Amino acid sequence: MFPAYTREQPRGPLWLGWSTFFALNLGMLLRLLFEPLQSIRPTPLGESMLIVSAVLQWIAGLTFFMSIWPRIKGH
Repeated sequence: MFPAYTREQPRGPLWLGWSTFFALNLGMLLRLLFEPLQSIRPTPLGESMLIVSAVLQWIAGLTFFMSIWPRIKGH
């Protein structure tokens, strides 16, 4: 779908891909667990976990952009 990063690393730095994967999945898992609980019985912990979830999802979007942008723009 996107051009290769380099011949040696066609997908770019692996740490960016794994960072995106873990941040997105952990953020979604926290949201899946705490959003329904927060709507049933709001707590400060639930509110904090939803904020952490949003930050992790934002970080995932940022790391995805960082890994894809050089492939789109070129070196």
